[in-house]
This record gives sequence, structure tokens and C-alpha cells, in this order.
Amino acid sequence: MTDSAQLIEIEKVFGLSPQLARLLQLLLSKDRVRKTDISDLISTFHSARPHHNADRMEIYRLRSRLRNHGVMVLVQYGEGYYLSAADKSVLRGRLRTPLPVS
Repeated sequence: MTDSAQLIEIEKVFGLSPQLARLLQLLLSKDRVRKTDISDLISTFHSARPHHNADRMEIYRLRSRLRNHGVMVLVQYGEGYYLSAADKSVLRGRLRTPLPVS
């Protein structure tokens, strides 16, 4: 399955915007997602430079939507955001298309 088809499935299954779906895909595919990764992601969706708190706002939005699925986005200060292995399993289990395991 293509990257865009995976994103569409993530959007539908978890009720996310394209931007939040891409952020969740990053969290599922990496051990840690750094602030710069999120800023780069936001830049691909908007022409203006991201606000200095944009990464936290996106994580806040994603956390609120994943809460219904019993999943929490965690932070390791100075390292980045991440999902526990158990939460990654829960999320992957809800998708028909397997995502790469990190």
C-alpha cells in the first residue's frame, strides 16, 4: 500500500486531519519525533513559518483525538515525542494495512 493510502486509512480510522494523520504516521514509524520533525511537517502543509509553539499545539490536538482510543503521546524532554510499544501495537491493530514496526 502506498504512503498516501496509509494516510487516508489513518485519517478515517482515527478521525484525524491530514496533518495529524501524518504526525501519527511519524510517531508510529520512529522511536522519537523531534520538535524539528513536527515543524518540518507543519511547513509542508502551510506556507508561513510555524509558530514557535506549533509542535506542542499539534501534539495537544493529536492527544485529544487519541484519548478515545486509550493511547497517549508521551514526551521525553530534550529528546522528543513518542508512543509506547504497547500503544503502537494498539494503533497498528486497528489498521487494516500494516505499518512498519520501529
